[in-house]
Amino acid sequence: MPLAALTAEPFILSTGGCEPLITAAARSAGARLNLAFEAREVATILAMVAAGLGVSVVPTLSLPTEAGAIVARPLNPPTPRLLGLAVRSLAEAAPAARAFLELDAEGQAPGRDEPASSGTASAAQ
Repeated sequence: MPLAALTAEPFILSTGGCEPLITAAARSAGARLNLAFEAREVATILAMVAAGLGVSVVPTLSLPTEAGAIVARPLNPPTPRLLGLAVRSLAEAAPAARAFLELDAEGQAPGRDEPASSGTASAAQ
């Protein structure tokens, strides 16, 4: 779904870290979002979307497995979000942190054919 397709709906803007990414993507697409609400927590944004108050863009990784009344659609073009991890030392890092650090630029672990996660943003309505 192109970001411009969301301009006719009331938009719920995430202020929890995704705001610069969303506004830059909208500007790049020439889309003017109909800003109706702002919320910091993804759970709040999803509850507002489920209540029919508007649409939003949230990271794919923040979507629940069971979305209930929410319909999620991937953005087209995808809007990747770069995540980073800093550790004091690899030797002292937790196993999950070490596994994350071993992923390549496409999010693939050594020997895997599929990405561990798409990392793209999704439109929820």
